[in-house]
Amino acid sequence: MTLIAILLALATERYWRRHAPLRIFRHLAARLLLWRKGLIRVPWLNGVSGALLLLVIPLLPIAAVQGLLGHASGLHWEIIGLIFSTVILALCIGDRWYSEFIKHYLQAWRHGDVEGANHYLQQVTGFDGSILNARQLNRRFLEMVLERMLERVLAVLFWFVVLGPLGAVGYRLLCQMKGPLQQVSRRPQREIGLEAALLHLKAIMEWLPVRLAMLVCALTGSYADARQGWRRAQGLEWVANLGERSMRLLRGAGLGALQLEGFYAAADQGELSLQQMEEHVEALRDMIKRVLIAWMAGLSLLTLTGWLE
Repeated sequence: MTLIAILLALATERYWRRHAPLRIFRHLAARLLLWRKGLIRVPWLNGVSGALLLLVIPLLPIAAVQGLLGHASGLHWEIIGLIFSTVILALCIGDRWYSEFIKHYLQAWRHGDVEGANHYLQQVTGFDGSILNARQLNRRFLEMVLERMLERVLAVLFWFVVLGPLGAVGYRLLCQMKGPLQQVSRRPQREIGLEAALLHLKAIMEWLPVRLAMLVCALTGSYADARQGWRRAQGLEWVANLGERSMRLLRGAGLGALQLEGFYAAADQGELSLQQMEEHVEALRDMIKRVLIAWMAGLSLLTLTGWLE
């Protein structure tokens, strides 16, 4: 049933994304961020306990329905459970081909609007920086798509397999809150206990999916270059943020698998032509398709061997 739900969700996610009347996770995450302001006023809730409590509130109904359906017997209950799982997963998954991101980004480039492309990238990622040159800008875009591949699809599928709809919704909520949480994390350390706990929880949930995604990228691209990119990322200045350390490895391995990590890390920062930029973006999109196919093949093997019900 797990694999069937995943296949149905992937086949119908475009319909749900286009016709959903509400941006469910955006509104739910905004509500949780409002509740967070009340929790941080209580000293013992301004940390891990508050983060867990904040997540329990929206996840409790999901867990209750999932538990009831799991203990119910009969074909009609299995069908209801399949529909429930499919709908939840379809709402959690983002645009797996990143068509909108790529469309707007390429459109700005084709009009020669580097500043516009940079502004769009800042809006999408929350990246706060000055205008980048063409090479830096395109590298940041490729890295953003790699991160979105993990957050919008691979990690969501991973936690759906491990914990069912509960895991997918929990991880998706943490991803939705990431941007606002990172903005407030610039405040004094004593004021960000709850925010830091939520970001750390997201990083913990990403630790294994990131490593698996790196392996799949290497197997579907250039293994030797992916390994070299991963090692180069490991050699960068150490940061305390677990999530950033994991994303560094994913970015390095992903660009390495495309044989582009060395190109963008080269000391010679020459001009990047429009043709080169489009080729790099298209190569990444092709690799994402291969990664998703390999990810699904792995889940299928687990199902055939009886690891998944």
